[in-house]
Amino acid sequence: MTLNLRTLPNTKTHQNEIIGAACLINPSFHMDRPAPEQPFQQHFCAISKPNDCIFPWDFNEKVQKESRKMKVEVLPTERALLGFLLAKIHKIDPDLIVGHDIYGYDLDILLHRINANKIPHWSKIGRLKRTVMPKLSSYPSRGASHSEKSAMCGRMVCDIKISAKELVRLKSFDLTELTLQILKQKHVELDFEQIRNMYSSTAMLLHLVELTLIDSCHILNIMYELNVLPLALQITSICGNIMSRTLMGGRAERNEFLLLHAFTEKDFIVPDKEYKKKVPAPVADEEEEVDVTKGKSGQGRRKPAYAGGLVLEPKKGFYDKYILLLDFNSLYPSIIQEYNICFTTITRTEQAKSAENEDDLLSLELPSADLKPGILPTEIRKLVESRRQVKGLMKQEGLSHEQIMQYDIRQKALKLTANSMYGCLGFTFSRFYAKPLAALITMKGREILMKTKDLVQAMNLDVIYGDTDSIMINSNSTDINEVTKLGNKIKGEVNKLYKLLEIDIDGIYKSMLLLKKKKYAALSVHKGPDGKYTTQEEKKGLDIVRRDWSGLAKSVGDYVVSTILSGESRETVVELIHSRLNEVGEQVREGKIPVEEFLITKQLTKNPEDYPDKKSLPHVQVALRLNSKGGKRLKGGDTVAYVICEDGSNLAASQRAYHPDELAKSDSLKIDTKYYLAHQVHPVVSRLCDPIEGTDASHIAECLGLDPAGYRHAAQAREEAGDQELLDTVKVTDEEKYRDCERLMVKCPGATCRREIVLDVPLKGADMYIEASLGKCPNEQCPLIVAKNHVAIGNQLTVAIRDHIKKYYQGWMKCEDMACGARVRKMPLMFQRGHPVCPSCNKGVLNPEVGIPSPLK
Repeated sequence: MTLNLRTLPNTKTHQNEIIGAACLINPSFHMDRPAPEQPFQQHFCAISKPNDCIFPWDFNEKVQKESRKMKVEVLPTERALLGFLLAKIHKIDPDLIVGHDIYGYDLDILLHRINANKIPHWSKIGRLKRTVMPKLSSYPSRGASHSEKSAMCGRMVCDIKISAKELVRLKSFDLTELTLQILKQKHVELDFEQIRNMYSSTAMLLHLVELTLIDSCHILNIMYELNVLPLALQITSICGNIMSRTLMGGRAERNEFLLLHAFTEKDFIVPDKEYKKKVPAPVADEEEEVDVTKGKSGQGRRKPAYAGGLVLEPKKGFYDKYILLLDFNSLYPSIIQEYNICFTTITRTEQAKSAENEDDLLSLELPSADLKPGILPTEIRKLVESRRQVKGLMKQEGLSHEQIMQYDIRQKALKLTANSMYGCLGFTFSRFYAKPLAALITMKGREILMKTKDLVQAMNLDVIYGDTDSIMINSNSTDINEVTKLGNKIKGEVNKLYKLLEIDIDGIYKSMLLLKKKKYAALSVHKGPDGKYTTQEEKKGLDIVRRDWSGLAKSVGDYVVSTILSGESRETVVELIHSRLNEVGEQVREGKIPVEEFLITKQLTKNPEDYPDKKSLPHVQVALRLNSKGGKRLKGGDTVAYVICEDGSNLAASQRAYHPDELAKSDSLKIDTKYYLAHQVHPVVSRLCDPIEGTDASHIAECLGLDPAGYRHAAQAREEAGDQELLDTVKVTDEEKYRDCERLMVKCPGATCRREIVLDVPLKGADMYIEASLGKCPNEQCPLIVAKNHVAIGNQLTVAIRDHIKKYYQGWMKCEDMACGARVRKMPLMFQRGHPVCPSCNKGVLNPEVGIPSPLK
């Protein structure tokens, strides 16, 4: 049964009330089949009216005429609607209830409204007869609590929002985005004012009923398209847990049950489950070389308690010759099998239990080669071998489409389970949490990557990058056949070193733009069945693949990447990019770009009201405004879409963010075109073009119609920072060392002169004509010997030093982005790469106006 609710804010109580519910019922559905032949066989829709509205005078008559097409029950109040819904659920008695955001919204609001209307027999929503309602959260529509989720005890609940987060990668998981990306259909989103206005006419109200039923169809079809139930059934049969918990998306619990069965079968006593309070982990720095783990939705990037995978320093630049990508197949599961790492094979010492660094792990002794494989490697081997067998069955001839799909679901379930086995060792709240074993596995992974790099370099090949389980090699060749032979040769040499670990050619790139760690774009080459080669763009970690950039920035960035990788000459590439930027700048200023291209989406890592620095976060401000209007509340884990507008105020751009609906309804708001050109398009293009000669930040700004002068200093600063290694190895002159220092300015002590003397260097002249810069006054008419008045000069120096100390303690900081130029004293809470992020533009970093210089070598 598919459940879809319509809610509307009550203008008197300022709480959400349920005004409609649409349900689709399919009694003949089988979970072992990918999709039924008929999406649904029955449906019904119940509708009531808001407290301040009435039904159109002819609505009941029209509903009776449309009864063959739509089964609609018209009920006078919300109480009657909820009673009807509970009676229907009890009569139909569904085994499975499907919906979108059931645990995040529907179940929570349903229980709160049942409680508010004092509906009897509330437990009919589940199958367990209960009299005491579970303890409800104080704030409705913030998501169902643990006790609220138990209200549906006896029925499985499939929340496609939770399932989609595990199976697909999208910028948002609301129904609109899921329908567009998975079903390739358009979902009609209605705000509360539109819904309330639909009660003014029968035609519009019938259209509302139709849209509600269509949404229910979309929810059901998304579940079919993603094969949610067959996949969950396969995972449950593999792990031996409860399917209702599998549908909730907890990977750690699945692996826990798999290991519980395995250890119990061997008569081991398993550890007790520990329930401890969750303490927020320290946030990992963006540039830190750690294995980043992802917690529950909305928890953001967290730093693990031990060192993770190794990321080699990339050799940045643009490569126009073939690049080899070699990748270890399932590195961590293979390491567990290769070294027989298990609770039953490795004795953990007291020193290794903390595992603060690699030296602590040296006390762990790896088991001997003749020792029987432990439980953990045995279970992983079973999963890997089963998947290999299933993939072999898929290649049989004469299989029907349904059989192939069932085999594919099975192998995908085995893959998801095997790849997440390592995770239970490093997950703090897992029953089988073992920090020393998890740290030992990652340490072996780093060793293997370094050993592979050394082996490749011993073959006189250049390793340009490596990340956890893969390395990239510059072949210095333009012949793809030679590159393939070279890859097979390297593959053979590396695989000789191990029994179960296996490296393979994961890709061949015709050209590559390598910007920094985990950020690159490349043109991959694939050989088709007919022997012909085709190319395809791949992007990893770039701004244009992240969801918190506007569509305009992404489209321009895509064009720049495609142009750079096109194989054209450098002059042609630069000319094409500059021409495109000129065109984009004109189109943006003339209003020829659709509003959808200016949308920026950002995820809430916690509830909007829980943020301490709300004013500097545009998506939080938008979420707070939307929540104040009532209805479905935005909470941690949700994504918020907004645009930066000109609203007539002088506020910073971060405080001029509005929802697209607010922009559409207002005549005074308009898109801030300068912001999008300066803070969306320009940063993306500048970073992509950084390795390309013939253009720079100031030239890009000029093409976009921005002031180029503001970008020259920032570009020069980045260039100087990039050349720091060269400066450390080359002898630097005093003039280069002190070029950023303010020159000392003293006044001549002469009573009648008082000329200002700028002290650039302590000595001037050359060879035998060297003299002190303060030897005599540069004023030829002043006879005073300045050097003899050292007391007066010393006083002026003391005053200058005190003035700079005073400025230092005033603590003024300035944004490095000259297009922003913000000047603040208050230290912001947001940091990037160890530097505070500017609260005005939310992009550049703040640098102190007067700082302490680093020690000179």
